[in-house]
Amino acid sequence: HSNGHADLRMTEVKQQRPLRPFIIFGVFFAAIVVAIPVSVALRRSSDTKASVVTVNGRKAPDFTLEALDGSKVSLAALRGAPVVINFWASWCVPCREEFPVLVDAARRHQDDGTHFLGIVFNDLPGDAREFAKEEGAQWPMLLDPDGEVARAFGVRGPPYTFFLDGDGRVVSQVAGTLTKRIIDAQLKRAAGGGD
Repeated sequence: HSNGHADLRMTEVKQQRPLRPFIIFGVFFAAIVVAIPVSVALRRSSDTKASVVTVNGRKAPDFTLEALDGSKVSLAALRGAPVVINFWASWCVPCREEFPVLVDAARRHQDDGTHFLGIVFNDLPGDAREFAKEEGAQWPMLLDPDGEVARAFGVRGPPYTFFLDGDGRVVSQVAGTLTKRIIDAQLKRAAGGGD
C-alpha cells in the first residue's frame, strides 16, 4: 500500500512541475506588461510634462469665487491685463513640482499688470491654505467647492493652466506641469507678443 501512495505522490509532483515554467513565465510576462507602460509614462513625463494648446481667443467663462482669505475675486474685474488661471491641489504631485515656477513667475511679473489666480481643485481648504503659505504664493487662491468653474473650463484634473489676454480671451491652455519657458512664452502670447 505504501508503494501506491508514493506512486500517487510522484504522479502529483510530475503533474505540478510542468505548470511551474508556465506560472513563472506568466508572472514574468505580467511584470513586463506593467513595466512597459510605466516606463513609457515616466519617460514621457520627464521629457514633456505639459501639453500646450494654442486657442484662438474663445472667451473665458466668467466667475466670481471666494479666496482662501475670504475675499471675493471676479474674473471680469481683471480685464485689461493678461491673466494666468492655474487649477491645482495640494495632493497633486505635478502641482507641487510647478508651484515654485509659478511663485517665481508671479514675482517676475508683479509690476507688469499680469494677474495670477489659483483655483483649488477638489482639495480641502485647510490643506490648500497651508500648502500655498508654505510655498510663498502671493496671488489669490480661489475655492471652487462644487467644481462648477473647473467644469466650465473643461478641467478634469490638475494641474491645468489657462492664459488669457487683456480682453478675457483664452490664448492658450496647458495640461500638465508648467516650466519657466512655457509660462514666459504663453504670457508673451497673452500680452499680444505672438508666438
